[in-house]
Amino acid sequence: MTSMNLVAMNIIERPWDDVELTKDCGLIPYLIYKNYGYNSIYFSQNPDKENLADGLYGPEDADILEKYYPSYKYVYGTMFYFIECDDEQSRMSFIMSHATSIDLFYIIGPYNWNYRLPALYHHLNSNGKVYCGLDMNTGWYSRLDFSNPMLQSFMDNCNLIATSCTEMAHIMSRNLPWSVDCISNGSYNFDKLLDSKPDWSKRENKIITVARLGTQQKRTDILLLSFAAVTNLFPGWKLELIGTIEDSFKPIMEQIMNAFPELNDRVEFTGFISDRKLLAEKYRTAKIFALPSEFEGCPNAAAYAVSCGCVICTTLIDAWEDMIHSGRCGRVAPIGDQGAFARTLFELMSSPELEKMSDDAYEWGKEFYDMEKNVDKIMTALLQ
Repeated sequence: MTSMNLVAMNIIERPWDDVELTKDCGLIPYLIYKNYGYNSIYFSQNPDKENLADGLYGPEDADILEKYYPSYKYVYGTMFYFIECDDEQSRMSFIMSHATSIDLFYIIGPYNWNYRLPALYHHLNSNGKVYCGLDMNTGWYSRLDFSNPMLQSFMDNCNLIATSCTEMAHIMSRNLPWSVDCISNGSYNFDKLLDSKPDWSKRENKIITVARLGTQQKRTDILLLSFAAVTNLFPGWKLELIGTIEDSFKPIMEQIMNAFPELNDRVEFTGFISDRKLLAEKYRTAKIFALPSEFEGCPNAAAYAVSCGCVICTTLIDAWEDMIHSGRCGRVAPIGDQGAFARTLFELMSSPELEKMSDDAYEWGKEFYDMEKNVDKIMTALLQ
């Protein structure tokens, strides 16, 4: 590896997921390559051990990479370093072999299998920089034992620690002996799709959500039941649910749809949408983005929704204040309260201020959720 190298390590013991390349964790290495000239390398378990050799793959191998990562076209120019087994020992061996040629080490954590890596890296390369990116939520935070010397060593050896919402950054900085910044998960202007503010007259009376539908975290049942509660009051409105459906949720979904047959013509399940242009069009033509989650850090989907001018209906997850910007671009309901979520949907659907809130959301997205600006914050902090 040559000078000015970035190595990005994701969650252990699995390859990078294709969808992660277009989320903040994949976009940060890409934008540091694109805007700062680094050689950005995704460290990853081999996605096809039987047919793909371990080692370094770059843009000259795009045909190979796109076979396993169709989204590589969005981060073209970056590289992958595949290993057979991505465990703690393999990561340590990689750091011991390459630390002196890694200028920026990007790690997602803290996880116990990563605790020793920043200290090892700095022991071998005192001039290198470690960026720890978090998508912290209060549940995860409460389970971490910050009296653990290994976790303390991890935090001590990170040059920049940032989490994805303002509230969690404040909580951690206030209660821990480390400074934690807020670098939000954000939106990126793929194919110039965010260049113009969507025309309100072209928006449909439609609520959308983008999620892993039916997980306990996402509470898709609350969204369906809430929409059912207001459906007869707003006959022109529809609900569109975008994402894969958990098998365990399908019987519950069928029960809800059977109990409220009027939903059959008003609710659409689109499945997972990987095409960025099509997904942007979904955001740009909807009026409301709904997120009834039980817990979140900062959802990537919400960042794109705000950036495309969707008005937000969410629960009191950690990032709610960032998302609705003091009520300028959304409303909030208590977690797990289906009746309250339905009332919040009703308030927004009937609001004469909905267009103004959409305009405010679009402007807030450009200010707070722009990934180019957020990566500039990371690099400014690391290079000062």
